[in-house]
Amino acid sequence: MRCVDARQPIHRTHDRTPHKSTTDKAKGAASQAAGAFKQSVGEAVASKKLQAEGATQKAKGKAQEAVGKAKDTLKSTVDKA
Repeated sequence: MRCVDARQPIHRTHDRTPHKSTTDKAKGAASQAAGAFKQSVGEAVASKKLQAEGATQKAKGKAQEAVGKAKDTLKSTVDKA
């Protein structure tokens, strides 16, 4: 067992930083928005390449957002246990 020095402050970084799941969801949403914009610009200028890049970026954003939601679900399940 480790001895704790009462003079040392307890650092709880998890209280001050956002959860990784929140970060994943935010980045996923931003990526989806950027992908949708890129796809729209591609349609406006008739660029199949830009349309495809936008669609791919949207899909990656949806996947990243899903990962964040899965982490939330897992965390809440563990917290209940």
